[in-house]
Amino acid sequence: MLSALLAADDGIWAGKLNLADIFFLIAAILFGIALVIRLMLKPVPIDTVMIAAGLMLVALGWLVL
Repeated sequence: MLSALLAADDGIWAGKLNLADIFFLIAAILFGIALVIRLMLKPVPIDTVMIAAGLMLVALGWLVL
């Protein structure tokens, strides 16, 4: 059941990569790095952390779609 939820199309999970999958993976990694950098700042700027987290989740959502 979980594998069906994670693989809505024949993308990364089925071993059939296309250019969009690669771009979404790169975007998720870059937004994840931005999130970690924002969390390391003192004091934590909550608005930029929420933006970085939201963009990372959007990229991950498109990646698994």
